[in-house]
Amino acid sequence: YKGTVKGDTLTFLMTIPQTGGKDITQSSTSTRISGGPGFPGKWQTTEANIAATGLELTANGNNGLVIKYPEFSSECAGQFDGKPYPKTGSGDGAKSTMAFRKTGPASFEFTTFLDGKPYDFDAFTVSQDGSVLTDNETPASKKEPNTAVYERQ
Repeated sequence: YKGTVKGDTLTFLMTIPQTGGKDITQSSTSTRISGGPGFPGKWQTTEANIAATGLELTANGNNGLVIKYPEFSSECAGQFDGKPYPKTGSGDGAKSTMAFRKTGPASFEFTTFLDGKPYDFDAFTVSQDGSVLTDNETPASKKEPNTAVYERQ
C-alpha cells in the first residue's frame, strides 16, 4: 500500500505481486470530511478502481470450509463452529485468524481477527440458482462497508 495526502485528498495505491509478472494494481481516492491536517480525519471515497480477483471455496469435512483468495496468497481452513482458525497463506500474517459460522442453508459468515481483535466481518449469500456469491463486508472500524459479487466459473 502507498497512501498519499495532498490537502484534503487521500489517494491509496495498492500493488499485489503475482507470479508471472502480471501484478494487480488497485487505487482509491477519498475527500476529507473532517479532521486533519495530514492523514488523521474522516474520509469519503470518491473513486475506486478495484481489480477483479478470485475466491475459491472448498469443503473442509462435513461442517467446514477452506477459503482462498489466490491473488492475495491468503487461505484459511476452518469449521462452522465460531472458533478462530489460523490463516496459513504466504500473504497472511502470523497473528491473523478467521472464525466461521453458518447462518442458513445458502449463507455463512466469518470474522477475521488480527492479534485476537476483530478486524473484518464478511457475510456471504449464495443466489437461488447457485451461480452468484455475494460478500457484504464490514470493517470492524465501522468505516465504509463493501460488497463483492463473485460469479461461478
